[in-house]
Amino acid sequence: VTCAFFLWLLKIKLAMLFGLIHFVLNFIPNVGCIIATLMPLPLLLISPGLSFMRILLCILLPTAVHIVVGHGIEPKAMGDSLELHPITIMLCLI
Repeated sequence: VTCAFFLWLLKIKLAMLFGLIHFVLNFIPNVGCIIATLMPLPLLLISPGLSFMRILLCILLPTAVHIVVGHGIEPKAMGDSLELHPITIMLCLI
């Protein structure tokens, strides 16, 4: 949802579709988030009138969301629900 929101704020066409793709591909470990983040890149490159900064933000903001959620929020939530330390969760994901 946050990736779609950031793309929508940057006025990218098909932002909700790319948000749905982010949601689905997030279930594929390690490469799903990379594919989902780079998926809108061809559309961004052929869109006229997009500045380099907007294209860069369209890649960096979803990447930041994946880093914060994948390395911070999810291990903490899983650790609390399973009564394990978040570092243990991170080591199990490797």
